[in-house]
Amino acid sequence: MKILIITLSNIGDVVLTTGILEAVRSKFTNVVVDIVVDEKAQSVFSCDSRINNTYLYKKSLSLLGKFRFFIDLRKNKYDLVIDLKNIFASLLVSFNTLKSKKVKDHTYFKHNTALRKFFNEDNLRFFKPKILWDEKEKDYINSFGLNSYLVISAIAKSSTKSWPLEYFKDLIALLLKAHPDLDIVLTGSDEERSALEELVIDSKVKNFGAKTTIPQLACLIAGAEIVITNDSASLHLASSSNTPTVAIFGPTSAVKYGPLAVRSALIRRAYPCSPCEKAQCIFSDKRCLRSIKPYYILSVIEKILEGEEIDKNNEYDRILLSRTDRIGDLLLTTPAIEAVRNRFPNAYICFLSSSKTEPLLEDNPYLDEVIGLDKDKKHRGILGFLRLIREIRKRDFDLAIHFHPTNRNHLLSFLGGIPKRVGYEYKMGLLNNIRVKHNKQRGEKSEAEYNFDLLKKIDINKVSLEQSLTLDKSSLEWVNNELQNKNITRFIVIHPGASCKSKLWDLENFIELSKKIKFENNLDIAFILGPDDKELKDRLHSIPDLGFYFYHDIDLKRLVALISKSSFMISNDSGPMHIADSLDKPLIAIFGRNQAGLSYKRWGPLGKNAKVIYEDSGCKECFAHDCRKGFICLKNITVDRVYNQFLKMLNAIK
Repeated sequence: MKILIITLSNIGDVVLTTGILEAVRSKFTNVVVDIVVDEKAQSVFSCDSRINNTYLYKKSLSLLGKFRFFIDLRKNKYDLVIDLKNIFASLLVSFNTLKSKKVKDHTYFKHNTALRKFFNEDNLRFFKPKILWDEKEKDYINSFGLNSYLVISAIAKSSTKSWPLEYFKDLIALLLKAHPDLDIVLTGSDEERSALEELVIDSKVKNFGAKTTIPQLACLIAGAEIVITNDSASLHLASSSNTPTVAIFGPTSAVKYGPLAVRSALIRRAYPCSPCEKAQCIFSDKRCLRSIKPYYILSVIEKILEGEEIDKNNEYDRILLSRTDRIGDLLLTTPAIEAVRNRFPNAYICFLSSSKTEPLLEDNPYLDEVIGLDKDKKHRGILGFLRLIREIRKRDFDLAIHFHPTNRNHLLSFLGGIPKRVGYEYKMGLLNNIRVKHNKQRGEKSEAEYNFDLLKKIDINKVSLEQSLTLDKSSLEWVNNELQNKNITRFIVIHPGASCKSKLWDLENFIELSKKIKFENNLDIAFILGPDDKELKDRLHSIPDLGFYFYHDIDLKRLVALISKSSFMISNDSGPMHIADSLDKPLIAIFGRNQAGLSYKRWGPLGKNAKVIYEDSGCKECFAHDCRKGFICLKNITVDRVYNQFLKMLNAIK
């Protein structure tokens, strides 16, 4: 039996048609298969023993030339023509022609439907793409002496489908640090080779651009530990060899072109406009791709390499998280953010925070967007609230989770038309249709753990309480210059401020403690003060010759960067304390009040390098900021006690 298969033009598309060859050979005995393929994709079949003759189709042919091309094929007297292009000209070859049908399914299955008269649906799904290579191609790949390696295909034919090259560069730097034993192989065409050189940041990174044919590339990919790729030919080659794959998708349809390998992860962001399947981004910024951060891709790669199962839950596509209170409250919510991302890996996740804390989330790898609630200007009053409702409605969220109950946020998600709203039975909590009883005032566990009480309602269990805080590069540069200019090497950060007087250890204590640390340990001291700490600032500046460095009301990102460069931090219960804790810095947190919902049990640091100092003063009832004993719990904490704890921790980290 003689069969002609008319396949497609682009390499990736042609790879997805190769399942047809397996199906034909399983159905017909003594079959001879010829193929028509575009000249730029002919190398897909250069080692394919399943093919008898290959006929090159040239798009440049005139209409008459194309007519003659197909008429000449008619002379071969084919018993069957399988037309995957779905073109009229196939009838010039034979009237016994099969064509695929339109289906809302993966493209490989769509091609296989051309044989639907011979196979049922389950059998059609069985025949996955398969590329063949011979021993000569295998020997060629082996000649490079690669052992354990991963493959990165960083450039797609369409720039609209390409994850930013600078993101790939950052990802490679992270991979080199996390897996120094793995080689990183970059693949691409001759035209892409020079662009790939930008990614060669280490001798472990190999540029294979223009070094392989398609069968050689297929062989290379088959031997990789994992493939990281855009929607490209490399993705479909990985599917053909069932190689573990991380596929990064933007405007194209993952349903049609997603990875087929068993151990694979599809990374996309369900923006309201995606998948647009357009050649140009209507926003000109490829936000659906740019919102996918290298840190997140690394976390997915780690899971696949370690054999963990990737959650492919797509129950919710667009999720709004909200918490509009203070710095510490927000940072204690970051473990929940990561848990939501892991549960819904391809959802578009937006966080509504206070505009004052917004910078802490701008580079969070688990978020796609941050909206800062500006109650003083943009979102002030009824008109500002209506403006915010409009912002929420146009994003078409299908789930909202309110980690902190406020009338405004509960009303916002209700009027914003979000169908599923998770929150507490408190402060207009009846507007939430998935509710949890509010009992945080009991202070029985950390605020970070209370957040997971909400997440349990959507089947997300607590995995980790590790906080996430990403450093800003420009702010780090500023801090490095600052330290260099002042010749500071090792320094301790002191924060004597807090949001409430019931949290303030006396400033004189901090000064005495800082002097002991500086002069007995040869360490520099940096005092940090917030915008509300003007009184503390004036008192500090009124004392001559302290010899400390002072940073008052600096940019929040710079504050994070400064703390990240410190050797140690000592602080009251405050936002900067939680910043240090999120960065896992050695930390002493001084706590006073023991009112259940306000104590260190709920608001204390979580890190393994943190120590809480608290003095139980025997109060039967804590009145917090209305203390009737002059905040004796704080006054009973001596400088020597804090200093001795500091020395103990300092010796442990030397």
